This record gives sequence, C-alpha cells and structure tokens, in this order.
Amino acid sequence: MNTQWICISESFEKMIFIKIVFVAKIMILHSVILKLQFYHLL
Repeated sequence: MNTQWICISESFEKMIFIKIVFVAKIMILHSVILKLQFYHLL
C-alpha cells in the first residue's frame, strides 16, 4: 500500500509539472503574439 501511494504521488507531481510547463508555454506564446500584433499596428 505504501509503495503504491508513493507511485501515485510521483505521477501526480509529474502531472502538475507538465501543467505548469504547458501554461508557461501558452503565456509565452500569447505575449509573443501580442507583441507581433502591436508591432503590426505600428
């Protein structure tokens, strides 16, 4: 039971890490797109 719980918590941490990386990539892409649109307006 204990080892199974460790495996579950490790996979949960990986899921959180993947989500954080995913959100960070989206935010970077979003800021790049906003900058491109801004320069296009100029």
